[in-house]
Amino acid sequence: MILNLKSPSLKFSISGLRGIYPIDINPGNLPILANALNHSLPKGPLALARDNRPTGKAIEQIVAGTLNACGRDVHQLGLIPTPTIKAYINRNELPGGIMISASHNPVEYTAFKLIGKQGFFFNQSQNQKFHNMLSLEQNWGSYNRQGKTLQNAELAISNHIEEVIAKLELRPVKNLRIAIDCVGAAATVIAERFLRRLSVQVFSVHNTETDSFPRPPEPVPSSLKKLSQLVIANQCHLGFAFDPDADRLAIVNAQGKPVGEELTLPLCAMAAFKVRQGDIVVNLSTSFLNQRAADLFGRKLYRAKVGEANVVHLMIRKKAAFGGEGNGGVIDPQLFSFGRDSIAGMGWILKLLNEKPDLDSHIQKLGTTSMIKTSLKAVGQNLPQIFNKVKKEFPEFKVNEKDGLHLSQKAGLPWIHLRGSNTEPIIRLIVESYRDSTSRSIIKTIEKLLKHQA
Repeated sequence: MILNLKSPSLKFSISGLRGIYPIDINPGNLPILANALNHSLPKGPLALARDNRPTGKAIEQIVAGTLNACGRDVHQLGLIPTPTIKAYINRNELPGGIMISASHNPVEYTAFKLIGKQGFFFNQSQNQKFHNMLSLEQNWGSYNRQGKTLQNAELAISNHIEEVIAKLELRPVKNLRIAIDCVGAAATVIAERFLRRLSVQVFSVHNTETDSFPRPPEPVPSSLKKLSQLVIANQCHLGFAFDPDADRLAIVNAQGKPVGEELTLPLCAMAAFKVRQGDIVVNLSTSFLNQRAADLFGRKLYRAKVGEANVVHLMIRKKAAFGGEGNGGVIDPQLFSFGRDSIAGMGWILKLLNEKPDLDSHIQKLGTTSMIKTSLKAVGQNLPQIFNKVKKEFPEFKVNEKDGLHLSQKAGLPWIHLRGSNTEPIIRLIVESYRDSTSRSIIKTIEKLLKHQA
């Protein structure tokens, strides 16, 4: 089967390439994708890893074999988190690699997260080069120049754990009880091990690799009932939940209540600001609570386009001390992963708990807001026309069209972000304000405009 570049479910974006198996990505076109990556990167060994999707093992083997046939050595890491392969590439000065993971998307999706030197995701020009390579005549190398495969998962995992502990200056935490939900995926190989390394007493659910997700893959409150029960039953101080490739971290408090992914980043930022100088970068869809965290320590907050690569690029430009995305993606520029890293997120939360083991007391410093996230099908929608209608509906709001349409009041709240998804054929709509009634009213107004547009 050839690669159908016009398929509506095949998405090329700053997040890489993702689609549905076998409609978009399948054994017939995987060699084309792998060879395109081979010709997009400088010479040298490439790293390869995956999450726990049922297609993951077969795709990993086909991609590894193709790269070997093209003359590339492959560091095959198997089931590990996205930040772990990124850190491995950076630490070992490899030219790049692939994380085979569709992150929070349903199980029928698969994806290539394309990674370049220093462990950074491909930027726009690199993604364009990869895309162009798909249309060129394939060069499969020579029969007498075949690559080798190295199995280095253990080294990648242990190095990641020890680096986070060293860089964050973490110490063993006595009498701390934490529950974890690894969704049967990449966090199963590292989360409990990291916590036990710091003498934490761990209780787990979904902590064994599965070939399907034992709960919905996105760690949103409705998916975390078993984790909440585990926290309450074992009188834990909190619970941690992960997405399939473990670059996102969600938290459940001691009462078993999910506090939402949006709180992960500002809580970690408060811990980081206590020991580091510098500002913070978040994306346009990230909570205003990060502004409050920055204000508490007299720091500036900058906003980038959605997408880890965009946030990292602005962090480098601003020489930021910290950054991330509101989906529980914590970015620490001092780590080899230099991207969304749930292990770093756990580490920064542990630093807060070492100071005071009551999570809610730290949350209270940030106050509360109401954020609502929703989505609508994008097929047949004319986004520029929609944006113009929304702007006219909220004429008093400041306009930012750097990434879709972002509207905000002068004080920062309420704000509205409307944009096409990087990963799915949908329109994402996010609203944050001081009160839930205000957020819901704005959502309802915009949904009416979208329905009239369809």
